[in-house]
Amino acid sequence: NPSTTISFDMYEGGEANLKIFNIKGGLVRTLAQGYIQPGSYQLVWDGADRQGQTVAAGTYILVLSRGGEQLSRSMLLIK
Repeated sequence: NPSTTISFDMYEGGEANLKIFNIKGGLVRTLAQGYIQPGSYQLVWDGADRQGQTVAAGTYILVLSRGGEQLSRSMLLIK
């Protein structure tokens, strides 16, 4: 089963979310949401969507949002 570990640092605490979108912009999965304390984090995405179904191979966009800031990275899921 394909999976990936997503690492990120929060330098300031605050409301934030970490979401994965498909290339069409549809929400696939929310990995974190709510108040996140400052620190280093590692979250595992198991290649499943919100219903627990395995998603197709392809390109996905990871978006970390906090306040008015957003950071995005593309990921390639290979099976």
